Amino acid sequence: QHDLMSRLEQLLGQAESSPKALSERMTLPWFVYEGHVQGSHTETVAEEADDKGEVKLKPLPAIQRRKGLTSIRGGIATLIKALSFVEDGVRRDELIDFLRSEFPDYRESSLRTTVNVLKNEFYVIEEHEGIVTKTTRGQLYLDTKDPRELIPIFLTRVLGIDHVLLALGKQDQNSRQLYSLLRKVNSGWTSNFMPGSIIKWLKGFDLVQNSANGLFSLTETGKEWAAQIHWEPEFLDPEDLGEESDSVDVDDASLDISSIDQGSLIKAVTASTAFSARLVS
Repeated sequence: QHDLMSRLEQLLGQAESSPKALSERMTLPWFVYEGHVQGSHTETVAEEADDKGEVKLKPLPAIQRRKGLTSIRGGIATLIKALSFVEDGVRRDELIDFLRSEFPDYRESSLRTTVNVLKNEFYVIEEHEGIVTKTTRGQLYLDTKDPRELIPIFLTRVLGIDHVLLALGKQDQNSRQLYSLLRKVNSGWTSNFMPGSIIKWLKGFDLVQNSANGLFSLTETGKEWAAQIHWEPEFLDPEDLGEESDSVDVDDASLDISSIDQGSLIKAVTASTAFSARLVS
């Protein structure tokens, strides 16, 4: 983004110092990303063929991985229902209305989060000019209901998944041990909220299971995928965590977001700026 901002300054000159002019200049790189980058990477590559023609997983380095998987009600069942509804294409607001009918107690922000999970965490839907359609990966998953279509994505692009599979491949572990491992992978996870969400998805995709003795172990499917991890899983460098607020323990946070009028907040942010309400929300 810094390089893009520099290039824009070369082409357009330095932005004026007014808030409106600065916000307009800040908006431009995101429009460029949305129009020319985001769409071209919807079909995320998680596997590649080596010189011998063998298909192998293609992992991202720790710093480029997603910092967790968002937990959504219904898990895999919700993914399938949403994909079935999308069919050949629906408007974004229609998809949100459908999700609202499934989860009437959800807030608007939670419904948008669910759409984001489908789009940016599992890459099963994509959006162009307000129309949401299934990606090729999403269509394959809907046709087969086979988790193998999605597992390569979060195994190679979500922080900590590979650590858990390899650790359980060595010996069964309890939840406290797994949470401790994941919080070492990313020291920014100062509570068990995100590690717990990751373990929940791993169970949903039949990669791990609860043993009779209360320990977690790999399923047969989990063992197959663990055997495909041909790299040494990385730990996120604390220097790459960003601002200090990233490490706030969500359990201790004092902000009550339920008291915020989201509509008024978005209206206040977008007033007299170049940001659209859709972009801010």
